[in-house]
Amino acid sequence: MSHRYYETLQFFRHGRLLRATLIGQEPWFAARDLARLLGVSANVRLNDGLDADQWRTGLLRCGRGLVGEELMISESGAYDLILRRFYHPENRNLRQWLTHELIPALRAATRAAAA
Repeated sequence: MSHRYYETLQFFRHGRLLRATLIGQEPWFAARDLARLLGVSANVRLNDGLDADQWRTGLLRCGRGLVGEELMISESGAYDLILRRFYHPENRNLRQWLTHELIPALRAATRAAAA
């Protein structure tokens, strides 16, 4: 029996990995990677306090072909974490990077792969 998994693209900010994918048209991020970018321990339950539609678990496939179950955070959930739960003035730069660079690049790469 085969399981559905999500292909991820890898993005780097200050040498830290952030795996991302589109599910439907919505960007989703590997929670573990997002936590590292926020300087938060991987043991923190990032989905605590998020609405049910802002997180999910899923099988992610990364560049090396490995597949593993990961907690995933939606775009709106990421903004909630960045600007509310783990607020720090420097997180505005992270939000701007997601909004203006990563998400457009993710959508462009997905369109190119589908063509």
